[in-house]
Amino acid sequence: MFFRRAKKDQTAKIDDAPPGAVSAPHAMPVPVVDDATPELPQAAVPPDAGPAPAILDFSTTDDIEAYDGWFGQDHAVTALHAALELNAPGFNICIVAPPGLGAKAAVRALLEKHTAARPAASDWAYVHNFENTRCPIALKLPPGRGRALADGVLEALCELSVTVPAVFECDAFKARRRLIADGHRAAAGTALAGLQHKAADQNIALLRTPNGYGLAPMHDGKVVKPGVFAQLPHAMRSDIETRIAALQTELANVVNRSPQTIRAQQAALLALRAGHAQRAIDAAFEGLESGFAGLPDVTGFLTAAKSHLVRNCDLFVGGLVQREGGEPGPASIADDPRFARYLVNVIVSRSTGAPVFELSELPPLEGAANGQTLASLDGAHMGIMPGALHISNGGALLIESIDLEAAPHVYRGLTQALASREFRPAGVASRPMPVPLQVVSVLLADEAVFQRHCAADPLFASMCAVTVHCVEQIERNADNEVAFARWIAGLVDRGKHMPLTAAAVAAIIGDSANRAKGEKALSLAEDAVTKVLAEAHVGALQADDKVIDAGHIRHVFAQRASQPGANASRSAGPA
Repeated sequence: MFFRRAKKDQTAKIDDAPPGAVSAPHAMPVPVVDDATPELPQAAVPPDAGPAPAILDFSTTDDIEAYDGWFGQDHAVTALHAALELNAPGFNICIVAPPGLGAKAAVRALLEKHTAARPAASDWAYVHNFENTRCPIALKLPPGRGRALADGVLEALCELSVTVPAVFECDAFKARRRLIADGHRAAAGTALAGLQHKAADQNIALLRTPNGYGLAPMHDGKVVKPGVFAQLPHAMRSDIETRIAALQTELANVVNRSPQTIRAQQAALLALRAGHAQRAIDAAFEGLESGFAGLPDVTGFLTAAKSHLVRNCDLFVGGLVQREGGEPGPASIADDPRFARYLVNVIVSRSTGAPVFELSELPPLEGAANGQTLASLDGAHMGIMPGALHISNGGALLIESIDLEAAPHVYRGLTQALASREFRPAGVASRPMPVPLQVVSVLLADEAVFQRHCAADPLFASMCAVTVHCVEQIERNADNEVAFARWIAGLVDRGKHMPLTAAAVAAIIGDSANRAKGEKALSLAEDAVTKVLAEAHVGALQADDKVIDAGHIRHVFAQRASQPGANASRSAGPA
């Protein structure tokens, strides 16, 4: 049965209620039956709650200060605040609460309120390790700067794909290259000319043959034919052969010096290319290095990448690997596996606030490979994907015990990370550098699950610096009834429901007393109250009312009592 809300005299505020006040005869008129509202069958209507107690001295919940917090759990809230303010590594908290107490929403609200005022968490990115390719480097960057680094490196590489080939095609570079080649050819010719003059002084000719160079005796400036040479006296032939043998050794030294000369020439050409490429690379990275000058780890990576690019500047000469139908640019660089080692893999990037996440809403605990197949470990860091600990690092992680029991490997990985205070991605061929873990973890568990964890893992309890056991009920007295009313007002605001009359609040308080395990107690089961409010709100809407009165609340109880298997003693309504 729906009832029309009744007006009352507001002669006293809630704060003016006497400290020792208890439930007393109601100062409000008894709600009047609305004849326009169809009545329910009498058998389904629970006993009338009666008037609201005098201590609930208000017209509707709009008239009182709403309680915006976790009602009845002050000790848990205090412990949580202490842990967050301490902000110590490894300071993990376990909240032991029965289902229906509203622990998850309350704890998350507390975490979000605390972290909203904290600085944003750091960015993290993985880059190639040019000294040890098996161990990608984890870079810690100021909030929001990770993406700027990744974009800056990609832009620099795109610029170099244009400037480096242009440098090698300019006239100045070509002229220097010709000078180097001509200089080495002149040096080789000078050495042979000197040997030729020396041989001529000894009547020996230096001859160029199809197979190289040779030496032969001369007479009057002409080469002596083999037949003539054979007819010479033995002493003369021996002298000539001795001189030729000595010159042959010198000729061998000159000729054998040619590979060294070629290598020297090649080294000079490489140095020329490196010098021109260095200037182009320095220009491309100048702005990026200036922007990250205060971060030694970042500038160290940029220095190593530049040095490697100088030695491998030919990467820019042969053209880029492009997508089919694509144009040269950042996408070409990003898709070309030859440049993977220079790219920056931003794992997490934020600009405001420390994060608050639930484990269930995040990807797997540890970042794994994204399935990209790489021919070598160069660029393997680009296959690392962000995991739950990456994303929540620097903030708070809310974990429900049901998530851990459903995935034992997650439990093992989480406990290992919390114990070691660091974590590293799994599922990649390389062994990435671990990331320091700076997260406040809050575990929500009911008593049975908590005891199972403690029995199964002796280290579980020690990992939780604070373990708080929530209470399920509070004493029913005048002060707590007033506080309970303020809590209901807060739930009304949070759920955007219609305001409740004092009599409607009294009806919910009576129902909470019925559900409490002891006499003179009130149940703190928030879910039960929020469900009643939601159903009563719908009933008030259907009746075209503007407030929720006791009739709407009793109607909810009546519907529940009429359901098969309903526990009449728990659903009959207010006490």
